[in-house]
Amino acid sequence: MAEALKDMFNKKFYERLALEFQKADKNFHPDKFVKQVVKDIDALSLNQRMRNTTMVLKQHLPADYSKAIDILSKVIPEFKSHYTSLLFPDFIGQYGHDDFKLSIEALKYFTQFGSSEFAIREFLKRDLNKTLGVMKKWAEDKNHHVRRLASEGSRPRLPWSFNLDPIAKDPELTRPILEMLKSDSELYVKKSVANHLNDFSRINP
Repeated sequence: MAEALKDMFNKKFYERLALEFQKADKNFHPDKFVKQVVKDIDALSLNQRMRNTTMVLKQHLPADYSKAIDILSKVIPEFKSHYTSLLFPDFIGQYGHDDFKLSIEALKYFTQFGSSEFAIREFLKRDLNKTLGVMKKWAEDKNHHVRRLASEGSRPRLPWSFNLDPIAKDPELTRPILEMLKSDSELYVKKSVANHLNDFSRINP
C-alpha cells in the first residue's frame, strides 16, 4: 500500500501542485519548485517524499509564516480527500511551533480536506496539556472531521506515526475526549474512538 501511495507524489502531481501555488502566490516559481522537489525522488519512501515536499515548499513560500499559511489555505481545497493533502498539515507540524494559535487554527481548517492527525501529534509531543485542551474543545465541534481529529490525533499508538507515551501511560488524559465522542452521530468518529480504545487494550491487555 505504501508503494502505491508514494507513487502519488510524482512529477505530474508536483506540476499540478506548483500551478495551484502559482495561482495563490504570484511570486511562486513552479518550474524551479518542480525541478527541486523531484530531484532523486525515486530513492525516497512515502514518508520521505512527503517530508521532502514540505521542506522544498518552505524554500519557495514566503518567510513570513502567516503569509505562508494563507497561501497553503488557498491551495488545499484543490486537493480535498486526497492522500497528498497531508503535506499541508505536515508543513505546520514542522514549522508552526512558534505560533501555536495560528497553527492550531490552520490544522483545524486543513483537517476538513484530509486529516491533520499526524501533524497535531507534533504539538502534543511538545506541549501535551495545552494541545489536549484544544482537542477537548474540538470534540464538541460541529464539523465531524474536527471531532474525529480530537480522537484520532491523540491516539497513543497511531499507525505510521510516533507513539505518545504519556497518553499510553495515563488513559485518563484522553478520557474526556472519548466520553464526548463515544456516542457521536457519525460512524467515522465512532470508529476513531474504537481504534483509540483498542490502542489502550493492546498496551494494557
